Amino acid sequence: EPIQSIPEELQELSGNNLSGAEEYYEFCDVDSLTMDLGLCDLHIYQHPNDHIAIAADNTKNYFRCSQEDHTLILEDIRPASAIGSNMNQALILDLYLPELQYQKISLDLGVGDITLVRLSVDELNIDSGTGDISIGTLTCQELDVDTGAGEFTADFIQAFESADIAIGAGSITVSKYAGNALNLDCAVGNAE
Repeated sequence: EPIQSIPEELQELSGNNLSGAEEYYEFCDVDSLTMDLGLCDLHIYQHPNDHIAIAADNTKNYFRCSQEDHTLILEDIRPASAIGSNMNQALILDLYLPELQYQKISLDLGVGDITLVRLSVDELNIDSGTGDISIGTLTCQELDVDTGAGEFTADFIQAFESADIAIGAGSITVSKYAGNALNLDCAVGNAE
């Protein structure tokens, strides 16, 4: 079964906005990402290029991205009154990352879904209020996931040091795990 990767229409990212997105950005020399998003449908892909490409829709002038040294900072500053729980108001964000080993990725998401196709990172921290998290292949040293409500599914996780996945209400499914300590905590629901 082929690994899900970049949608066919985005195979040739080369500095031009071929995504058709409202907003499109590229960044180079990034080894860490910090994301603070209120209401978002987030997809993280890998692509064969040397730059990070960001395609954003439904931004409503609330989306900001900047680079400080080697850290890329993505934030959605829409006020709580604009968020609600209506996904029609959600930022739609597609990240295309080079096939590199990242140092740290920190993601704070209020409401929304996260799809991570393939990633290699030393430390991955995900803190989300409500929404589903779907991971294809993740290789890391440390994984820390804390979600209020939703489903967490992963095809393959390799965590050399530890993986802690906690969900208040929902389910956790990890199909294959390799590495040291795996801690699953599902207060209401099931973990397997």
